[in-house]
Amino acid sequence: MTGRLVAATSRTDPTKARPIVMLDTAYKLAALYALRLIDPDTSLKELFPSIQRGQWIAGGVEIGLHEIQQAAEEDGVVVLSCDARNAFNERQRTRIWEELQKKKQTQPIHALWHWAYGSPFNLIVYENGNIIDVVECQDGVVQGDGLSSFSFDVSVQPMYMEAIRLTPKVKAFAVHDDVIFIGPPDQVEIAFLRFQELCAKEGITLSIPKCRLLIPRAGEWRNPAPAVVQLLAKTHVTLVKGSSMEVLGGRVGTLNDADTNTWLQQQVDDHKILFDGLQDKGMSKQIAMLLLRYCGLPLLNYICRVLPPQITNKHAVNFDGSVRQCFSKITGITSTEFESASNQIYLPFNAGGCGFRRYSEISAASYIASLAMAVPFIIDSNTPPASSSSTSSSSSSSSSSSTSSSPISPSWVSALERKPQWKMAMAAAKQCLQQVKEDNQRGERKEEKKEEKKEEKKKKKKDMALLIPTTTGEFINTYRGGSIQNSKQPWPLLKLSNKK
Repeated sequence: MTGRLVAATSRTDPTKARPIVMLDTAYKLAALYALRLIDPDTSLKELFPSIQRGQWIAGGVEIGLHEIQQAAEEDGVVVLSCDARNAFNERQRTRIWEELQKKKQTQPIHALWHWAYGSPFNLIVYENGNIIDVVECQDGVVQGDGLSSFSFDVSVQPMYMEAIRLTPKVKAFAVHDDVIFIGPPDQVEIAFLRFQELCAKEGITLSIPKCRLLIPRAGEWRNPAPAVVQLLAKTHVTLVKGSSMEVLGGRVGTLNDADTNTWLQQQVDDHKILFDGLQDKGMSKQIAMLLLRYCGLPLLNYICRVLPPQITNKHAVNFDGSVRQCFSKITGITSTEFESASNQIYLPFNAGGCGFRRYSEISAASYIASLAMAVPFIIDSNTPPASSSSTSSSSSSSSSSSTSSSPISPSWVSALERKPQWKMAMAAAKQCLQQVKEDNQRGERKEEKKEEKKEEKKKKKKDMALLIPTTTGEFINTYRGGSIQNSKQPWPLLKLSNKK
């Protein structure tokens, strides 16, 4: 195997780069085919029974962030985010191969993986179309290979589980090599030190100064508890000077703090370079529109799904304004013309629109739709069934079946209702429900002349309104099984979040 080595410059530090490898298309197709021979429905429970959210879980990163936020709002906990240095490229291939062979579910990729990584191979560096260097890749898996993240995740899963085995009050969440521990400071200390020991044994180097400890309560970082002071002294991780921090592309902690507000503003401001570039006269309008739609819009879509609208809405309004200004400049239309055409501009393609969206209007629906996906996982990780006091470390893949039938403890739901995450979520649900009602009223006025279809459409819109629970108990019970209970329609809120 061989590939083209590309240095992807870090957005936060231009002096650093991430090595990305562009491999042959035939190999990538073969890797994709081999992976699809592994059935997620039967293999997820065995390969990733807990912790890992980066494999085979639709919206896994979003789900992980909601879980982290829920866990961070428990009393007295701290959040420790781990940073591994170049983990994919430094992971020992012999250990990856050993772990793959232990799992019979991975057998379909064994031959291809061994062919690709069984011996060193060359990575070619180009400049201006000419080969300027050849680097021998001797260990690790390359980023850009379809097999790399899956095989890496399989190989480190036992490490993640072993790290928290002796600390029952610690919860761990991971997306590939990004690992977060949450729990009481004394137990997080034990889990982290054990994880550090396991990483050293496996040839993975933790960048200790970049490992961050968050006390997710306003002001506590200024005067940390003795247990936190001891954790910092023994682990040498960096204490976050604030009550929230960036994790997995979002924020966790006390989300209404000044740091989150500044961070969100920075996310919007970071798009200015792109928007300015798209307005350059040397760029064709067609290319500029495609880049605006597919590169300019997605980031805020993710942010609106993982952070409450009460936090994001002001920034969503600013972002919508920047997109509108950029669109007008590219197309050459005036503000008055934009207003008259705005309804069509913001319609999806299949409705004859331009495929843009107003994030300030869909942020509430986007957030509760994303949180709905996380409900089975939140229930599973907290094991709150009223009929049994036993705890479980069962897999996330069994969430749908295990949580959809067991009764939920009213005291657990009552505790959730008092948490900021769920207070803001239910406020968003009420906002979303109000939007649906207003849409219904406008629709009914427009349909007065269409008597033959009026009743049918009214019923459908009424049913949609009923799919938006506005209390924590109703929300948990509605989405506890991964879809609305007693209905064949999965994830109705996902459809609602795209209604604009």
